[in-house]
Amino acid sequence: MDTRKTILILVVAIPLITLGIICLMSVIAYLHIIGELIVAVMILSSAMGIYWLAAEVHHRVSMRAIERRDRVIAVEGVVALIRDGEVTHLSAMHEEARRPLMLPAPVKVTEEKGGGEHDYTDQILELHSHGVTIRHIAESLGVTKYQVEKTINAHRDKQTQP
Repeated sequence: MDTRKTILILVVAIPLITLGIICLMSVIAYLHIIGELIVAVMILSSAMGIYWLAAEVHHRVSMRAIERRDRVIAVEGVVALIRDGEVTHLSAMHEEARRPLMLPAPVKVTEEKGGGEHDYTDQILELHSHGVTIRHIAESLGVTKYQVEKTINAHRDKQTQP
């Protein structure tokens, strides 16, 4: 080894080691306080870490819920719902729901005996008086069995009335 290095080590290293030993000796009396401070700092940093972790998890969960949630936009009394890229006009649905559900007005169908229709009353009564069945009368005249029965019953009711 070079003499310069040896002198440098003795001049620098020995005073530093001595100073370190003196510092340690002076701190020995206060080690219990230093230990308590280190424990307090560790507890405080752990509590802050747990709080930060909980806040981060809450923030991420909230952001995901906001991203998934349907968005409702209200501007000057017009309300719209945006769900999966589709816009639904809620104000129009509300106005439509306020109106009562109504069926269309009943239509009265009246049968006119003229204009292309033929009055088979006399023929129906004549065939019925000869004993022809209602089904055969309907088939031969091209009318329904209901019309034949209706005509026969109307004639019978007229005869039974005083």
